Amino acid sequence: MKIQEYLATNLKFYRKRNNLTQSQLAEKCGTSTNYIATIETGKKYPSPNTLEKIAKALKIDAIDLFQTEIKDENHILNVKMEQIKETLRISINNVLDEVVKP
Repeated sequence: MKIQEYLATNLKFYRKRNNLTQSQLAEKCGTSTNYIATIETGKKYPSPNTLEKIAKALKIDAIDLFQTEIKDENHILNVKMEQIKETLRISINNVLDEVVKP
């Protein structure tokens, strides 16, 4: 994976973790929504000044946007969410089976 791809993936992860839309993040950074979108898709690379503004808005260190482990953390969270959903699905089905017994 290229460094720009790590930046794109991590930016999106941290933005969502902070419950920000691209528009909200852009406003905090004094840039456009389209610019944030192009960074998140790996089409553009921000200047160091913009990178610092983004990191500050996301309440992280700028270096965190380049970490390779964040994808693994995100994957682990997704796996755990899927496990929770499956457990709930099974529990709901068990309750329905009890209620709808013939």
